[in-house]
Amino acid sequence: MKFAIDQTPEQELIILTSRLTFNEDQKKRICVLLGEKNINWFEFYKLSLYHKTMTLCWENMLRLYPDVYASVPKYLRDIIISAGISIAERNEYFQLEIEKLLEEFKNYDITCIPVKGAYLIPNMYKDYSIRYSGDADFLIKHSDIEKIERSMKNLGFVKGKYSQKEKSIIPISRAEEIKWKMTMTNLPLFVKLNDSLFTPVYMFDFRFALDDSLNQEPINEIIDDYIKTGYVNKAHFLTHLCTHFYGEATYSLTIFLSKDMSLIKLCDIREYILQFMDSDSLEACVCFAKKYNLTRQIYYSMFFLKLVYNDGYEENVLRNLSISDDSFLNEFGENQLSERRTFKKGFYERLFSCGNRDEMSAGPGFLEIK
Repeated sequence: MKFAIDQTPEQELIILTSRLTFNEDQKKRICVLLGEKNINWFEFYKLSLYHKTMTLCWENMLRLYPDVYASVPKYLRDIIISAGISIAERNEYFQLEIEKLLEEFKNYDITCIPVKGAYLIPNMYKDYSIRYSGDADFLIKHSDIEKIERSMKNLGFVKGKYSQKEKSIIPISRAEEIKWKMTMTNLPLFVKLNDSLFTPVYMFDFRFALDDSLNQEPINEIIDDYIKTGYVNKAHFLTHLCTHFYGEATYSLTIFLSKDMSLIKLCDIREYILQFMDSDSLEACVCFAKKYNLTRQIYYSMFFLKLVYNDGYEENVLRNLSISDDSFLNEFGENQLSERRTFKKGFYERLFSCGNRDEMSAGPGFLEIK
């Protein structure tokens, strides 16, 4: 796999500003790049839109180098500021709805764990304007599905998808739902209309398995441990973040939808580790991954975290995972159990290409793109 690359100023800046925490060298380098006034702002914000870090990058640059405000074209600057306002409102709506859900679930004795943006936005990012989230994600026990479906109905949610044209929800068909249940690690999306221009619909995603083996035991253990201790084990939370990143980075469908290689997912993992974890909890993550055959997912995430951020903790985790064959780092497929294909591009080419559909072609077991 090819890794070396001569980064453009825009590419270097997107990596430096797609984070929450900085060391002094990183702060100085950002100021140097911005002080040189050699950034193509439309190129930079094309990258930030693809990686879903636009408002995060903007807030970081304003804080570290306030003069950047005058450097960015007014039209682009106004769009960024407006996006931050709408994202903040969206996150506020979602957090209120999540609170309703958790209260309703208590009535049915259902334990679920908010993950990804549903948890990280209020607890790690804190500023609601800097981290976009398209839906709310939860871990659940498969055995609670019937109770969850009743509770979601009580809350006004329907399994289906939102039609922007009709401004309505199209319920999932019975045939679609049966097919979904046979192959998926999560339930069909639960959706609910909302009277807001920026947040016209809520989308809630419930997951009961971490990978395509459909093994329910990892999440069962995560939830049982939460019930016992009253808090989510950090190693468990990190495992979910890594399995999610690995899945979206290597599925044919997510590659086709340009959801495969976005910095916001790596930023989530990096910041969670730096802000909440230590060497003991990282080692616990390795042990949990080995127990449930999820080592590839952790290795994949740590390997690319090292390439992008290189904070120092990654090498020890990689070594402790004891993986000798890392050829999977450059592979993708319809799912994790199907025949695999090899990426033609190197990692950084994929990272900065703003889409990798060109990697896809017709073939047995793969999504055919016409």
